[in-house]
Amino acid sequence: SKRFKEVKAQADKVAQAEGLDISFMPYSPIEAMWELFGRSRISIGISASDGTPNTMLESMVMGAFPIQSDTSAASEWIDNGVNGAIVPHDDPEAIAQAIRRAATDDALVDRAAGINLQLARDRLDASVIVPQVHAMYNRVLAEARKGK
Repeated sequence: SKRFKEVKAQADKVAQAEGLDISFMPYSPIEAMWELFGRSRISIGISASDGTPNTMLESMVMGAFPIQSDTSAASEWIDNGVNGAIVPHDDPEAIAQAIRRAATDDALVDRAAGINLQLARDRLDASVIVPQVHAMYNRVLAEARKGK
């Protein structure tokens, strides 16, 4: 699409100016994506509409700095400029600026990896989530029983 070409062109400019290796991936099996996230400094997820993208969460767990479009629920996970970047999906220059910052700010990326790992532990770990879900269901059931 036109937007993809614009974003890729901006990424290519950043890659050339900064001496970076930037790749655009076709559809790949999830295991290949996890391995890639584990080796990557940055993960970019841009779309016109999305919920909470699994690839964003997976990249955060694996230590890649997420750059995510503002049309998703990314703001529930990303504090813009702290543990990732939230960008307009239709602004190639803003996306390029976020890539430049993540590519050159080691302290930001290192700090974000620690924050994101803790977020994953707090919000995704089954040993934390399952008791919370059980407690919620028990509260709902207790309230329903009171109403009868």
